[in-house]
Amino acid sequence: MKLKFFFLFFLAIVILTGCIDKSNESINKEPPSTSETVTANIEFRASAGHSQDSASVSNPAAPLPGVVILLIGTDGKVIDKLIANEQGIACKDITVPVDHKYLDEHAGAGALDPRGTVTAIAFREGYRPKVLFEVSIGGATGAQPVLMQPIVAGERNEPETELGSNHHLEIISLVEKYKAILNSGQQTE
Repeated sequence: MKLKFFFLFFLAIVILTGCIDKSNESINKEPPSTSETVTANIEFRASAGHSQDSASVSNPAAPLPGVVILLIGTDGKVIDKLIANEQGIACKDITVPVDHKYLDEHAGAGALDPRGTVTAIAFREGYRPKVLFEVSIGGATGAQPVLMQPIVAGERNEPETELGSNHHLEIISLVEKYKAILNSGQQTE
């Protein structure tokens, strides 16, 4: 009787183990290192947009002081809070984990510097919130424009979303890295 119970238990384990969904396992079985970081000075340039009626080439966006920018890490935690000065500029040295999707270990001498990313959310009274995804930290980090649109009475005035300013070489490197993986025939299981 005990042998029969043990055999049924063993059979159930074997069957259940074979049914585990492995479709989301990564090609690289090693977890990414969280100890690798990158630090860069990020500069946000906040400016006031115009209603669609008043926008024109002769009326460019003006710097917008007092914009509060929350920087959010890939773990969902707030990294820092910045406030734009009288020229609409907010600068800060930020350290974040390296974002491995932008890191091509096989690129050799032409490889770009490591970079990380943050999400930035900008707030200012009288303006729609602005969410910037994939803001580059490190690598080809430069100025990040934040164009705030005024609230329009009677409209929905929902938050706006945008991708961060990413250098074209970072985007090319990202596409080439994953194109090589696709063309190599590597399986994701």
